[in-house]
Amino acid sequence: MNHAEEHTLDLYVLNPELLDADLRTALREHLDCCAGCRNLAETIRAFYNELDRHLSGPGTDVRILMRRIFPAPPVLRFSPSGTTNRTVSVGRRESEGAPAGEAQDVLLTRSSSGGEAEITIRRSSDGNACTITLTPNTFASAEGGIVSFAGDDFHVLLDESGEAKFSLAPEQQAARWHEREIIVRFPVAQLHASSARVRREGGHTIVDRSADITARVLSREGAIDITIPPATPERQFHFLSVNNPSRERLLIRLENGAGSIPAESMPEELFIDIYA
Repeated sequence: MNHAEEHTLDLYVLNPELLDADLRTALREHLDCCAGCRNLAETIRAFYNELDRHLSGPGTDVRILMRRIFPAPPVLRFSPSGTTNRTVSVGRRESEGAPAGEAQDVLLTRSSSGGEAEITIRRSSDGNACTITLTPNTFASAEGGIVSFAGDDFHVLLDESGEAKFSLAPEQQAARWHEREIIVRFPVAQLHASSARVRREGGHTIVDRSADITARVLSREGAIDITIPPATPERQFHFLSVNNPSRERLLIRLENGAGSIPAESMPEELFIDIYA
């Protein structure tokens, strides 16, 4: 048989008794030999299992649920390619934070090497205000992604809408970005620690066995230091971000797996995203 239609697989997973017996048999035999349809059926089954688990709890955060079911890959790469350069009106979805009718130049638009997402960089026509937008194709959310340019010490953190707004410093040349690979990283794990406990005890070790990460958190005057040794020689950790409900998320670049959270940026509870 040809590939099964998604709504038929959905019914097969959720309510197989509603399908004709011959069709059920044909689908079962097809899934045994077709990896693509089998993977789709497993994804549908995982979705409903996760949905049931969360909806039976005391509260549901749909965004968290969708990120768990359709997670972002740890790293996306956008190789240099043809660049679109034009002026657009952004009173629509293209930049929801901009006033209607404000003109922006599209500096570049690219697709990731595997087609998982598209990235667009815009700059206001009358200044250096820029917006990076990441649009997922195969995962649920771009929130928390870190955008970097190969060869540049430039890194920005995407917000819940998959955007990052920033101003170009005088030494930054947007034109050379056309020639640079763009790398987007997503968290591979999240660690939790109490700031008060770290300060009281002087530090402690946090272990995430599922992600094979061990972090050493130490308190000193004015900061908390975090060290995350590599899980393997090939798996280094490059960034961490700290979620602070009262202010913007803090982005910290790690040097040899080590970084510091300044006291003024430290929330009561530390939720630390780790990036490889």
